[in-house]
Amino acid sequence: MPKIISVRTRYKGKDTEPTENILQSLWDEFISLDRFLKFTIVIFLLIAFSTPFIVANKQIFIPNAAANKTATISVSPPSGSYSIGQQFIVNLVISGGGQAFNAAQAAVAVSSNLTVQTLDIVPAPSGGCNFTFPNQKATPTPGNPSFAGAILNGSSTQCILYSLTLSANGAGTGTITLSKGSVKAYSNNSEILLSLQSGSYTINPVVSPTPTSTPVPTPTSTPAPTPTPTSVPTDTPTPAPTIAVVPPPTIDQQPLDTYSISLNLTGAKDIIVASVYINSDASLTTYPTSTTWQYPATLTLASNTFIVYGQDNLGNKSSNVSITINVHRPGDINGDSIIDLTDLSMFGTDWENIGNLNYALSDMNNDGLIDLTDFSILAKAYGN
Repeated sequence: MPKIISVRTRYKGKDTEPTENILQSLWDEFISLDRFLKFTIVIFLLIAFSTPFIVANKQIFIPNAAANKTATISVSPPSGSYSIGQQFIVNLVISGGGQAFNAAQAAVAVSSNLTVQTLDIVPAPSGGCNFTFPNQKATPTPGNPSFAGAILNGSSTQCILYSLTLSANGAGTGTITLSKGSVKAYSNNSEILLSLQSGSYTINPVVSPTPTSTPVPTPTSTPAPTPTPTSVPTDTPTPAPTIAVVPPPTIDQQPLDTYSISLNLTGAKDIIVASVYINSDASLTTYPTSTTWQYPATLTLASNTFIVYGQDNLGNKSSNVSITINVHRPGDINGDSIIDLTDLSMFGTDWENIGNLNYALSDMNNDGLIDLTDFSILAKAYGN
């Protein structure tokens, strides 16, 4: 039977095992290092041991962030086989994938070998979306099934917007193609659309050919000068005391109606104006240049009036100028404190406008575009 031989070494006058010898040596070397090197080694070891855990958790967190987009807009059924002349029905279905939504839109294109016979909006009791459309352009029709709509003061997790009755008129592949889709979350108006699911259908020729219809072409459609007073000389003229005239500051153009609760009032002033007072207070006024001023204004719901005047170093005051800014509730375009059909009608005139708007407050989120996000905000506030 083989014998096990134990190898010992001597370390500092003592017999030690080889492993114990190495560890003891490393520890002594570490103890002998200065404080900075010890700290560096400890940090390095912490990074080495924690990196695998951080990477593993990052791989878990990324899918969770992407999982917020769960909604789909789809054509149902998505496929089928039909003969020329045969009619069939498909539905336009919007699903939040478990999330509540209150607004959606999509461009819908039907191929030329399919004819839309009817487009029927599905009523809410039958599983319909109960959408309101901002204007005629965004309302789906047989000639243009594209849409943009919102549920006023409500939400859904899945609904059928409309049913299309289609007639196959040409052999090949008939398609209903969805594009430019968007679905807005009811909770915060964020985008939750995950995918668009179009429809594709096989159209078979019939045994007895039918005459093809000939497509019918569609027709294309200066102020007056102020008189200077003449002084009347007196027998013993005496110099009149000079009264300093302080010109009033001016206020730059501001939105008179807004959803914001704060803004920066700005304007110009004469160089002799040392201080600009807003509602009798100059403590927050700053002066970017010798002839300009600015003031951080805090606004409250309803009317906010700011009275502005200037004062020179001798205490002489200018006349007053003022501005009134009205803060509206989100969605209250006309400022009557009710979000109703009037606001919806005003909003519809600005739908998809960019730049000059009929009503500035149609832009609910102040991004310069009247789109589905604005409609989602209006729909959520509707009726309140």
